[in-house]
Amino acid sequence: MDKLKSKLKSKKLWYSVSGVVVLVLAFVAGQSSAQVLLGEEKVKYTEVEEHITATENTLSEKEEELSALEQEIQDQEGLLESKQKEVDEANKLIGTIDELKEEKETLQGTVEEKEGTIESLDGDISAKEEELAALEEGILNKSGEPIELGAGEYIIGADIPAGRYTATNIGEGSNFFVRDASGYSSVNTILGDDWYGDYTFFGEDGETIETAAPVKLIPVE
Repeated sequence: MDKLKSKLKSKKLWYSVSGVVVLVLAFVAGQSSAQVLLGEEKVKYTEVEEHITATENTLSEKEEELSALEQEIQDQEGLLESKQKEVDEANKLIGTIDELKEEKETLQGTVEEKEGTIESLDGDISAKEEELAALEEGILNKSGEPIELGAGEYIIGADIPAGRYTATNIGEGSNFFVRDASGYSSVNTILGDDWYGDYTFFGEDGETIETAAPVKLIPVE
């Protein structure tokens, strides 16, 4: 009985030891597996951290590039605005030039018109100057022969026709009078004198011509 009990105790001890060994081995095996798993997770975590760091660095670089690009865009927008102002000023200048061209064409037309008017006026002036010169010189002679008078008195309308005459001396010259019916002298001059020379007058019917020397009456208009 004692031997049997002793064997039973030995088996129980063995079982107990075996169980403990199994538990120890299981624990060791579990611990080892856990370390392996933890190692793999650690490796994976380190890789993730490195990837995150690299991504953050790339993101930071991209942000810097984006900031630089935004600054360049702002600079280009400022340059574009400046160029637009230049274009606006150029367009305004072109508009002013077009207006000046139109004004120039208008002025040229006005100048040409005025030149035509001036030419016409020059022609009129020339004609009037010739007419005035003829009137001043009394050379617009009528058709008809000059009338020569000797010294004496003559009645206009009886001895000579009424009209306009230029009286000029024949010879040295003398006093020359034209009087109306009341005796009033409408002409009192000296023909042939250096100061007086010829004289043009209107002779009306009834007036009297008096000359102290021969004269010539030239009909004029």
